[in-house]
Amino acid sequence: MGGAIAIDLATRHPDLAGIIVHNSFTSMAEMVKRYRYSRLLPVRWIVNQKFESLRKVSSLRVPILLIHATGDPLIPAVMGQNLYQAARSLKTLILVESDVHHNAAAEYKTAGHLVKIQYFALKALSASAKA
Repeated sequence: MGGAIAIDLATRHPDLAGIIVHNSFTSMAEMVKRYRYSRLLPVRWIVNQKFESLRKVSSLRVPILLIHATGDPLIPAVMGQNLYQAARSLKTLILVESDVHHNAAAEYKTAGHLVKIQYFALKALSASAKA
């Protein structure tokens, strides 16, 4: 499932222990702006799903782990950093030195990354149990 969908669902289900999102964008409008053709076509009228993750992430009440490849060719890492900045709940950001977007999870399987993911999961479960 995509990060924007996960963030949207998490805003509707505050009983989740937490969510993990990788290589996700801030909004569909921001993604469209990145491409030249967006100036020539009325894309904002064509796209009916806004996926405004930047706005939604600030209302999250569940822990969020954001993982982003620094060289992601589709979604710039700054979008992951902006999502992290906007989050108000327990949050963690892991920037991975990689230039992949698709199958990025394979890049996160190093021992160091797995320890960070496990640590986040333990913190999220602990916070969930206390709530």
